[in-house]
Amino acid sequence: MRLSVLERELKLRLHFLGEEAHQTLRLLVEHYTGADAIAAALHPETEVGDSAVGGILNAVSELEKGRPLQYVLREAWFYGRPFTVDERVLVPRPETEELVHWLLAEHPDAEKCRVADWCTGSGCIAVTLAAERPSWSCEGMDAFEPVLQVARENAAKASADVSFRLGDLLSDAGLSSGDGGYDLLVSNPPYVRLCEKNLMPARVKDYEPAEALFVPDDDPLLFYRALALWGRNALRRNGQLYVETNEFLAPETAGLFHEHGYGEVTLRQDMQGKNRMIRATLL
Repeated sequence: MRLSVLERELKLRLHFLGEEAHQTLRLLVEHYTGADAIAAALHPETEVGDSAVGGILNAVSELEKGRPLQYVLREAWFYGRPFTVDERVLVPRPETEELVHWLLAEHPDAEKCRVADWCTGSGCIAVTLAAERPSWSCEGMDAFEPVLQVARENAAKASADVSFRLGDLLSDAGLSSGDGGYDLLVSNPPYVRLCEKNLMPARVKDYEPAEALFVPDDDPLLFYRALALWGRNALRRNGQLYVETNEFLAPETAGLFHEHGYGEVTLRQDMQGKNRMIRATLL
């Protein structure tokens, strides 16, 4: 099938995506044919093989069911690198890239840092930090072994030296597992209240892992409380904690860190103007 004919069919089938349709079409063609957007535009007469056409059409069928594009392709880009993702882990978000960029910008010359990434998920934070700062010692922790399998795959793909281990931050063992030797603690923990679930797109709430998204309405800051306590045991004096947070609970989250002995608590907005990130220093 000629590329121009295939693209016409895809435009019709992807119209339900609205403004995302064009970008999705481009990503599908690139992924399954290897032709980038410029090559596709310059050579619309290119013949696309049956295998690639079949892959694209199967992918569109999955998208029509509501499955996220990143899960269909088993790939999401984060901080300029491709990460393997599937239903075991969250799709990395631009807001998390902003958190990582903030941390790296504030520690540009640190030759040696020991970093803990709790609720590591796909490993996008820990792997990126290790790749951007090869002299750092980066560790990623998560409560689910299938999740860590994805994270290890991503570390290998990026040739990043990250140590991953199984651990439940909310358990007594998790809270006592720090040794006072960490310089930085970073996390994008679950923070969406169950009462906010209906505000989310179906492709998120129906496909992404609930255990990585939702917290109880009556205790929405439980992971931040656990992070604050873990950091008290694990961070060196003046060590810093960086977290992504729920925009609707950001002031309360910042206050929690103050209450647990952290100072210089800074609340930072993302590019959308939402209160999304917090940095705190252990006094």
